[in-house]
Amino acid sequence: MLRFPSLKTKLLTQLAVLAALCVLLSLLVIPIGNIHITLESLPITIAALPFGPLPAAAVALVSELLMQILSYGFTATTLLWLIPPVVRALIIGFAAVSFKRRGQFLEDKPLWCYASCIVAAIATTLLNTGVIWLDSVIYGYFSVAYVFGSALVRFAVGILAAAVTATLSIPLVKLLRAQRIA
Repeated sequence: MLRFPSLKTKLLTQLAVLAALCVLLSLLVIPIGNIHITLESLPITIAALPFGPLPAAAVALVSELLMQILSYGFTATTLLWLIPPVVRALIIGFAAVSFKRRGQFLEDKPLWCYASCIVAAIATTLLNTGVIWLDSVIYGYFSVAYVFGSALVRFAVGILAAAVTATLSIPLVKLLRAQRIA
């Protein structure tokens, strides 16, 4: 007898795939000094739009933990590096939930979708700058130029990446909803 997976199993599988995609996308990076251009936030945004803040935060938490451990091992600041992507997921997820309560989908309101992704990117960049500062103080490599010298460029890159992420997420989530996957 064929049994269909429960909704919880289906959701966990979808979130695990998105977390794995996040890790894979983090490997496709364009490094420019201490600035990294990547689309690793795309799966987080795709999780936040249909599933909301907590499932998206789980994707962000698991994927960032894996990326940190694979790249640097478990260090004194590993848990701090988990905060920025989780905040990104929560901001976009709460925006999506607020529209869902009104019977709408955030991806059907492109201006609001772009705005929430850009606000999330700004918050993420602020938190990343704070974590870079704290990490540099703890490990003794602090310099104002390193931590804050490229902050404006990091904000610009983050906003640009958020716009690209929103541009890709909107049709992808609509397609997932049409296929009843999300």
